[in-house]
Amino acid sequence: MKSAARTVFQNNELLRHLDSGGIDRVAQLAARRSYDQGATVFAEGDPADAIYGVISGQVQISARTSTNEEILLDAYGSGRIFGLISGIDGLLRCATARAAPAAEVFVLCRNQFLRLIAAEPLLSLGLLAVFCQRQRDVT
Repeated sequence: MKSAARTVFQNNELLRHLDSGGIDRVAQLAARRSYDQGATVFAEGDPADAIYGVISGQVQISARTSTNEEILLDAYGSGRIFGLISGIDGLLRCATARAAPAAEVFVLCRNQFLRLIAAEPLLSLGLLAVFCQRQRDVT
């Protein structure tokens, strides 16, 4: 992951504010995972164990309505972060994430991510920027 990490992380919506040292620290902690088309990254109701960032491909986020109908909430491509809500508050997943088509992602364990936020003040700026943009998209 380390050789490709710098480019991926520098262009990531959450991590782009970090300096070189911060990028290196994230690269040391992040794991790379590949998912075939339709594979579930996490499901609604799963425990919150990590946050994810799309390296390549696409991840679709969906949720179930009160009538058990699945609705597509969003689709994230390269450079986008997902799993943030549960990754921060530690509550169960409120949506399902699936690769569509195949996707390659990086994974930061929740505990490591929370320690990074405490150690890297600029990461908080990136986090706020992501939440603000998503709120703008909704409104």
